[in-house]
Amino acid sequence: MEICPYSPQISAYHDGELAGEARVQLEQHLSSACPACALELQQWRRLSSVLLSMAIPALPERARQKLYRLAPVVREASFIRLAEWTTALAASVLIAVSAWMMVNRQSSSPSASEPAQWKTYAFGDSLAITADVSSETQAEPQFVDYVVTSYAAGGSKGP
Repeated sequence: MEICPYSPQISAYHDGELAGEARVQLEQHLSSACPACALELQQWRRLSSVLLSMAIPALPERARQKLYRLAPVVREASFIRLAEWTTALAASVLIAVSAWMMVNRQSSSPSASEPAQWKTYAFGDSLAITADVSSETQAEPQFVDYVVTSYAAGGSKGP
């Protein structure tokens, strides 16, 4: 026996979830006397009427209290899950930036006269230790300016 291609849409049509052209096409299909689809729609309507006529059982007070006691546990679990994802994301960013820095580092190591150069790049002139920074290093751009200009220049390597 062959299944009608409109059969998967009958439930959505019955629930009022089928809209637009799909609804019009299904109504035309049902009016063309497809016995399989008409029977399926009739069964959905019968099931709905049976379910609507049934009494909804009340939740016992003890079960309701258990559910209320579980609410904070569920809320805490969602926060923990969010914290785990955030931590994983932060670790991934840290690894990626570390790898990028290793690949794009300067070929020569910094000289002894420039021990605090990274502080100038990272924090700017105001937060760098001025006793360790030469006047040439203080004239260097801040780290943010360096990243922006490097990115704009197509990712040139080294400061």
